[in-house]
Amino acid sequence: MIATTESQIDSLSVNDTHKKLVDRLTDIGRTTALKVKLAIQVQHERMELRTLSEQSLKDIGIERHSADCESCRSIFDVPKNRTL
Repeated sequence: MIATTESQIDSLSVNDTHKKLVDRLTDIGRTTALKVKLAIQVQHERMELRTLSEQSLKDIGIERHSADCESCRSIFDVPKNRTL
């Protein structure tokens, strides 16, 4: 049988709480990194719209004005259907 003092129990509780906090912060960091990566990818796609020819835009059914408006959207304005 292992004897456990009150201070050891408190220490275990603090360590467990610390581990849970670190795990949660790690999860938040991963989620944030994925969101940033997605935002950069969407922004890159928007910048590519600017380089498409009139014919290419016509082929995909987008007018130049719409492509220009889309390419000017904020990097933080990720479409809802693309979010995590």
